[in-house]
Amino acid sequence: MNAGDAANLAAPASVSFHSAVFLPDFDPDTGDAISGTERWRIDYDYPVTIKADDPSLSSWGTAPSGSLALDARNDYVLMSFATPTFVESFKATLDNSTFGTLFTQDVLVYGAGNTVIASQSIDQTVPGLLVDLAINAEVSSILLPSSAFYDDLTVIPEPSTYAANAGLVSLALALRRRLTA
Repeated sequence: MNAGDAANLAAPASVSFHSAVFLPDFDPDTGDAISGTERWRIDYDYPVTIKADDPSLSSWGTAPSGSLALDARNDYVLMSFATPTFVESFKATLDNSTFGTLFTQDVLVYGAGNTVIASQSIDQTVPGLLVDLAINAEVSSILLPSSAFYDDLTVIPEPSTYAANAGLVSLALALRRRLTA
């Protein structure tokens, strides 16, 4: 089993991690791109295994949790929900390095209609930067920019759905336990 398998196995069944690509919709009759339909999608043409790794092995500093972190150095990562899920907030911590892009990028949260409903600009050169998004809406996916490791991913569902979504609450703990085993 490789680390990518471990990352997806550790997540609740309703969550998966994929490489992402920014593409438009295409006209089924002509094959032409449809202007204005561009969005982040799962990259089926160039699937790269999303893995968890120890950032310190690549000289990227230690993972804030002290264990493994989601490796998004080479690809944007699309964290997808099997069905739109009501999320109160999302948190993640960047690796403890000063590496990453030299310009700010955005963590994007997509709603059920594939529209951006929340975002946070991040500076990947700030060690241990906290991504902390209040969402309070139905979420279909969350896009994490490339060029960093992400640690302590935490999805907090709406309080009234805690019992039904206990797996989402414990996403960070489950990832850490499964990946270090």
